[in-house]
Amino acid sequence: MGRKSGQRGQRQKRKRSQRRQKRVYGHLKTCTGFIVRRTLEDRKYKSAPAEAYAMLEDGGGPVGRSKTSEVIKDPTFDVSKLDRPEFQLLGKAQEEFVTQWSQEVPKSNRLAVVLSQSPYVNVGNYEPSYGDMDSNGWPQSGRKRALRAIVPSGAVMISGDIHYATLLQHGINKLGDGPWSYSVPAFSAKGHRIWKPSVSAQGRAIPGMEGSGNHHDRFGNKLTLAAKADGVLGYGMIILDKQKREITFEIHPSDEKRESDPKPIPGRPMTIRIE
Repeated sequence: MGRKSGQRGQRQKRKRSQRRQKRVYGHLKTCTGFIVRRTLEDRKYKSAPAEAYAMLEDGGGPVGRSKTSEVIKDPTFDVSKLDRPEFQLLGKAQEEFVTQWSQEVPKSNRLAVVLSQSPYVNVGNYEPSYGDMDSNGWPQSGRKRALRAIVPSGAVMISGDIHYATLLQHGINKLGDGPWSYSVPAFSAKGHRIWKPSVSAQGRAIPGMEGSGNHHDRFGNKLTLAAKADGVLGYGMIILDKQKREITFEIHPSDEKRESDPKPIPGRPMTIRIE
């Protein structure tokens, strides 16, 4: 009797632990029978910029920032000094949870979507040379681990916190080896963020679209920009076709009165295939 009671107690403890993980680190949900969705908390467990500044001999004086600012303004500052292997983006427990989830997705033959606050690159700035440590482009080591954890799922990433419409593919070890990311536009408050790299694209540039193609952000992270919509208001739509294993990204612009604006957006709609 005592043994059975102990086993039952262990099972209940495991269930409580699983529920706690899903509540704290995100959740897994099946929608319409063929889409798997994973929600990430990519701010709560992130290392603080103060930890990086504390490593510098002068406390971060030469980066051209105020004592409390998270934005690197000096274009000559070596941002690799602000990264360490132990720095976190998702946190250790959430990384492990995402890794386990990502490995299970291919077994279901479903399309997958990951929801997060913002892209895992420093793509939306107020000035082209700025490096925003509040972006998920920092810390670089934590960002790479998070993307590697997501890759096996074949998921596309959707976000909206930068209020700037972009469609890009993350690069981890090389350009084009990471998940696709779609950041939807602001709906009511026009933002002033831009993506305007000072270095020409290293391939895959789209004629007539400034900033498209292969690039590195201010923190040295690799990305391939397929589309952007500077100053555009509206909403985004993602259409998933399980039979074709295709995902289409749309943007529907609106004016400041939230009325439909039919102006075309270069690069949209765009369809990718998930192998």
